Amino acid sequence: MITDEEIYANEKKIVRLLRSTERESIEHVIGDMRLNGYFTSPASTRYHMSCTGGLAKHSLNVYETLDMLNKYSGSPIPDDSVKLIALLHDYDKQFVYQEKRLKNGELAKTPFEKKDSLPLGHGEKSVILLQKLIELTPLEQMCIRWHMGNYDKSFREKENIIKTNYPEVMLVYFADHISSLMLE
Repeated sequence: MITDEEIYANEKKIVRLLRSTERESIEHVIGDMRLNGYFTSPASTRYHMSCTGGLAKHSLNVYETLDMLNKYSGSPIPDDSVKLIALLHDYDKQFVYQEKRLKNGELAKTPFEKKDSLPLGHGEKSVILLQKLIELTPLEQMCIRWHMGNYDKSFREKENIIKTNYPEVMLVYFADHISSLMLE
């Protein structure tokens, strides 16, 4: 469980990190995150960080892990891109998870359910939604799009070309995977 104080602290940290990129239109992204519940949304319905505030906490975990992995890689991702990719890789999730209530109004055993009115696919949906608010570099687009790695069936079809042209995608995949399985 994440406390209200931690939710607030996570929001402050994410906003500070995003603003530090000085990316044009970043305030539009932050406003959209606040409006649509990014900071209080869960990261999943039953897997990692399935709790109020889980999405923001997970994104911070991915940021810290990616930042560390990036420092030791042979082809580092620019710092601003690390922040944007890690903090926004699951951007679409703020729109698809809702509280699940029983007919009597009580919260269900699994408190969240997925209601996706625009099922485009997880990675590409995040890129599409973000591109309406902020310009992403090709590297940022690729890293957000393919951050699920082999968990995305279409990744396997394009795996060689992705790894050849954008090896940084694998750093993002590893950061997300380490965060989900070991930190959460």
